[in-house]
Amino acid sequence: PQIVQELALPEPPPENTSPETKRELRALHTLVDRRTVEKSAEIKREMTLPLQLYAGVQFYDLVHPFEKPQSYQLIMQTNQEFRIYLLRAKSEYNRVRPSYLDPTLTTVIAVPGHPAYPSGHAGESYLIALLLSELDPANAEDYVASADRIAHNREIAGVHYASDSAAGQVLAQSYFDALQKTAWYADVAAAAILEWN
Repeated sequence: PQIVQELALPEPPPENTSPETKRELRALHTLVDRRTVEKSAEIKREMTLPLQLYAGVQFYDLVHPFEKPQSYQLIMQTNQEFRIYLLRAKSEYNRVRPSYLDPTLTTVIAVPGHPAYPSGHAGESYLIALLLSELDPANAEDYVASADRIAHNREIAGVHYASDSAAGQVLAQSYFDALQKTAWYADVAAAAILEWN
């Protein structure tokens, strides 16, 4: 069943030929120096959710489906629905990837085949950080910092503009705010919180 019934799209991205986009492309070139062997390995590991680190722990270890089933259900079900809103926004704005506008910009990973704006990794990791912060408030700051790192790593990888990351986080916050007003969230979150005590 659908949990959040409606969600507004984020503001449109800068135009391809705008000064803002040109500044963002220049900024991405400055990040190339941060592509160490270790950073590149981290970026590749973060391509899939189970291996992403939140507060230094792999997601699948932090929220194992057998050890914390209610928490796992909460995060996976909301994240799956949130992706629908992400893809809707991507389709609406159809922003090209940075390397399309500037072929001299190399990338750490293969360029994804879907539009850039908003960033899915930024949005999903931020939503997960918000949910984890509700379940385990003692580590909230570390969870949000982890989401910031995952988002920024996609910029270092050369596949996202900074404004993609920002829009992903805005959309995640909007979804989370709407989610908190639902009866479904109240029930599932209450059960999930007990798994952390």
